Amino acid sequence: MMRQMELMLLALAVIFDGVLLFVLWDRVNAAKVPAWLRSLITVLCCAHTACFFHSVLEDIQGNWVGGLQRASMFAMAAGLLVLPSTMAHGALRLYRSGALARPPYDWRYLLWYLPALLLPWAAELSYRGSTSNFLQMFTPLKWPYIGWLTVANVLSCVLLLWARKRFEAGGTRTYLVWLAWALVVMTVLAITYAAMPANSPWRPTVRLVTMLSPIFPAAMFAWYLLRKQMLPLVMERTLLYGANLLGIVLAHRILVIPLFDRVHQRWRFDLVLLEFAGIVGLILVYKPLRRRVGEALRYLLSRNVFQVRDATRQLSVELSRMARLPTNELVDVFQRSVQSAIAVRYARIELCQTQPSQPSGNRDQADVDVIYGMMCRENTSLASRDRPVTKPVAEALERLDAMWAFRIQFEQVCGIVLLGPRERCDRLAEEQLMALSLLFEQFAATVNNRQLDEQRLCAERTAMQQEKLSVLGLMAGSLAHELRNPLSSIRAIASLMQENSDYGPDNREDAQMIVGEIDRLTETTHRLLDYARPADSARQMVQPDPVIVRLLYILVHYAKQHHVQIETQLNAADAVIVGTDATLSEILFNLIRNAIEACRESGQGQVQINSSIEAQRIVLKVSDNGSGIDPEIRQALFQPFVTDKPLGTGLGLYIAAQRVRELGGTIVCNSLVPQGTEFEVRLPRQIN
Repeated sequence: MMRQMELMLLALAVIFDGVLLFVLWDRVNAAKVPAWLRSLITVLCCAHTACFFHSVLEDIQGNWVGGLQRASMFAMAAGLLVLPSTMAHGALRLYRSGALARPPYDWRYLLWYLPALLLPWAAELSYRGSTSNFLQMFTPLKWPYIGWLTVANVLSCVLLLWARKRFEAGGTRTYLVWLAWALVVMTVLAITYAAMPANSPWRPTVRLVTMLSPIFPAAMFAWYLLRKQMLPLVMERTLLYGANLLGIVLAHRILVIPLFDRVHQRWRFDLVLLEFAGIVGLILVYKPLRRRVGEALRYLLSRNVFQVRDATRQLSVELSRMARLPTNELVDVFQRSVQSAIAVRYARIELCQTQPSQPSGNRDQADVDVIYGMMCRENTSLASRDRPVTKPVAEALERLDAMWAFRIQFEQVCGIVLLGPRERCDRLAEEQLMALSLLFEQFAATVNNRQLDEQRLCAERTAMQQEKLSVLGLMAGSLAHELRNPLSSIRAIASLMQENSDYGPDNREDAQMIVGEIDRLTETTHRLLDYARPADSARQMVQPDPVIVRLLYILVHYAKQHHVQIETQLNAADAVIVGTDATLSEILFNLIRNAIEACRESGQGQVQINSSIEAQRIVLKVSDNGSGIDPEIRQALFQPFVTDKPLGTGLGLYIAAQRVRELGGTIVCNSLVPQGTEFEVRLPRQIN
């Protein structure tokens, strides 16, 4: 049993050294690793490999075995002879240059390798030797080597302790201290084994421990390499998995199979089936192992692992190109791209701040809300039928025919991405799902940035529009001011002509008409000045119902011209508001005139005007039975220069909304195509 344990430990040491050597010599890591470190691990791997083959060949008979035995012992002697030199070389380099990968070349470091001049002597001893005992074959070199090993390791310990000052406080300093202690233990073991009598029963154990002792500093180095990032190296996970698998296979071959053979010879019972059942049971019971096995099988049996990875990378590149699209279009294009690239039956994206890209029923939306709410509550970003967050999530996924659900959240953007089953019912592997999760997070960030851009552009347009209106107001005020004096002169002349008795009745009527038209133009200039100057802050009271009645005397003739019937229901006779008659007249005049024009093409146009009192508010409603207003125009209806009329200016409703806000009220447009439009104005009521 001890023999089998020795073979297994040596084999594991060879595997460990091989993996570490492969990592250090890899092309990606070559520029980051000092030369002395690669040499040290190479020599250690050579020594352990030679020792393993020497132990294996001891149980084999044949004429050709002797030559292989001598070759393996020479390789083991060469590795052990150079190992202290590489260790001292590395300690001095750490002391002088730190962890610098490419320090300046210095030929004096070659002096540490002078003991390698003894290799021809070792080759001669191994060639002439006839024994398989390592110490007996190299007896002349035993004590000189022990002396050199002791001196080199003591110097290395001192240099390592001094080298700690070159590194910042943390894991590297601790590693150097432990490495120094490991060199002390290795030296003590080597001296003990060399001085131990040949017939001692502890000799095989001490020999094995001595040969395996260099593996402990190497293991510490690997630990700090992976966990503490002592060197910025890259290590593939598949390499570690392969090394673990190879170690398990060797342990099974060296330890388990001989035990099975003994049981079979004694009791005639085959333990292979029992072993197979135990492995299957362990996989089924231990959840992490079951996931790992399932992941490996997905990679092994899936036909398009690399296709999905490449498709995900391509989608990430395309997403950056879609960043200029409007938000709704970005959602539609991206979900179609995901559906095509990942080869799923459907892809559905629901964002909290955007309208659903695909119409869905109430039950579908309720299921989406259940999934999103549960994922938020459990703080998870991925749910699937295989691993649902809760039972309601699993049921909702099944009703939606969705296989995976991804929760996305970035600043103000949050939502959920649903992916249907794949076309061939193939499942996505864990790494593929993580890649998709990162892709969807990038999508959320892109949508958030796009929304910020849209808000910025909207703010810029609004500021520009306000600037234009400000300039327009100044121009209107200046124009009105310039027109007042000429109009006053013309009116004065026309009034004198009207009073002159020399003119006949016809001329006086013409003069009266001129005076009337000039008065109308003067009123227009006054209104332009009202637009330009700030609102009147004087506290005045006005009743809405009398204003409506007075306006109807004027607008009823306009309505009859277009065959439009006006109906009124005024229920706010005693109510008053704080404002001027001109302001309220301007609001209602625009609303009633727009209502008449909206339904004049229908042939049976009808306009309804209602006033009522609700709590502390006066509600005024003007509705028509026209064709309604398009939803896109309705969203910006109260902005300047927005209109659906071919000859409209787009300023009437804008000015009306401004006047409503000046009175402290609100205005709302409710329109259904093609049923008509209703404007509702709510103004604060003044209570005496």
